[in-house]
Order: sequence, then C-alpha cells, then structure tokens
Amino acid sequence: MRRRKSAIIDGGRSMIVDRHSFGAAAFVLAGMLVCALSLPSSAAAAKAGTRSAVLSAAPGTLVRWSVPGTVRCRMSGRSWAPLGDTCYFAIDLERKPGVITVARQGQGKSETARIAIEPRSYGTQEIELPDIAQANPSPADLQRNARERILLAKVFKRKEGSPRFTLPLGKPANPLPEGKSFGVDRIFNGKPAAQPHMGSDYPVPAGAPVLAVADGTVVLAQDLFYPGNAVFVDHGDG
Repeated sequence: MRRRKSAIIDGGRSMIVDRHSFGAAAFVLAGMLVCALSLPSSAAAAKAGTRSAVLSAAPGTLVRWSVPGTVRCRMSGRSWAPLGDTCYFAIDLERKPGVITVARQGQGKSETARIAIEPRSYGTQEIELPDIAQANPSPADLQRNARERILLAKVFKRKEGSPRFTLPLGKPANPLPEGKSFGVDRIFNGKPAAQPHMGSDYPVPAGAPVLAVADGTVVLAQDLFYPGNAVFVDHGDG
C-alpha cells in the first residue's frame, strides 16, 4: 500500500489529506484512491470564523469526511445518508479541474468544504489488439455499441434505493491480485480511446469465480460489444 499525507491550513482550519492506493491486502474500493478529510468540530470552526476549507483531490478519488453526529451528506445537487458518521464523496474520473462544494449536516447547522479538483494524470497505456471486431468495428458493430450505450445510460439513471453495503467492501476475487490500469489513457493500435479506463484490472485464471463485493440487485447481465461479458449490480445509494 502506498501512502502520501499532507496538511493544509486555510483560514484557521486544518485538514489532513491522506491518500491511499489499495491492493489485495487492504481492499476498500476497487481501484480508487481514498482521501481522508479531517475537519474540526462545528464549535472550533465557528471560533476560527470560517465557513469552509479547501482540499485538493484528483479525479477518480473518493473523499471521506468523518464527523460525529453527521446525519446527511450533499454534493452536486444530491443528498444522501452517511455511512455511520462518515460522508463519502466520489470525484468522477472525467471531472475537469475546478472547485466543487460539499456539505455535511449535523445535529445543528450544516458545514461546507471546498474540493479543488486537480488535473487528471494516470499515465498512458498502449495496447496492440489482434484483428478482432473491437479493433476494427464494422458499421453494424458501431450501431450495436450505440444501442448498448443507450441501455447503459438507463442503468445508471436508475432510482437509487437504500444502501445495501457496508465498508470495507468484499473482495471480487480470492486471492485478489493487485489492481492496475485505473484511470490510464489507453491507445489501441495507435488510436486513442474516447475515454480513460474506468476500472481496475484484476488478472485471474480462466474459470475463477468473480464475486459481488456486497449485497445488491443485478440490473444487467449481458455480453456487450466493448466490455464483453458484464454484470452490473446495484448496491443502493448511488
């Protein structure tokens, strides 16, 4: 596990940025980095005379804000219940640099924090594919992919239910090899992919069982043109 910690002071408020890259020994969220955001209590913040602090985070990271008594979390127009006393804010891998505001609601008034999104930098991976349909898609293949993108958009717009998971999540394979390639810009046969690689790759032997990391509902199980055999599980709460 690699770890990097830095302290930031902003207007009398202090916070700790603690970033982790998790492998098999400490599986928390597949392929993601985790930033621990530590803010003082509401009383300390009021004494400091500030309303928000600033944390830097890279796209594809998860920001964790733990304060006793937290009852609600908010970000980008969404509101959800915390896990325990902790709010988890997922920073989209394709989020552009800028500043976003997050909030937590306690027993009293709410607190806010600002997250400065850094430029995405996960490197580049060049892959040479053999003469397969995914490397040289026909017009029919592209039409199929367009239909599947519409299908997946509906999957991700599902109404969110209550969370059916707890942390840490389970392992998708046992033993779990080290994940790799998260967030890289891939180049296939000299052609850049349309988007960065959205997941972590875990190489396992053919026929090895792949496990759900928590309880949930299977919302789609299908052979898709680019992803291949795919299973989408809704664990609730986004």
